[in-house]
Amino acid sequence: MELNMDCVRDILLTVEKELPPGRSTNVNLLTEHLQKYPKEEIAYSCLLLTKEGYLDGSVTILQDGVGSTIKSLTWKGHSFLENIKNDTAWKSAKSKISKTVGNASIEIVSNVSSSIIQKMLGL
Repeated sequence: MELNMDCVRDILLTVEKELPPGRSTNVNLLTEHLQKYPKEEIAYSCLLLTKEGYLDGSVTILQDGVGSTIKSLTWKGHSFLENIKNDTAWKSAKSKISKTVGNASIEIVSNVSSSIIQKMLGL
């Protein structure tokens, strides 16, 4: 399955906005908030975000469904989200990556977006 960076961004935005401290969520509840993505795509994105340390929690994709607990964004997750939160920077980063190389890793997406934000700030 291909990683959908729009889905990744929307998951991180939703967890940040909708999940109060001390509470948890799961893929089923995220699917209710992010109805434009199939449940399998949300589950896969959450699995990778958890494995790579962007989300605190656990996700297991089972044959008959998904077992998941998502507690919060990690420091790494917050840092990445801050680089991609601004809609203008996000669209510019996606366009630049798409036109240049097609797609890129989370780290590259974060760096490109960070560079765009720095230019917006005149740095």
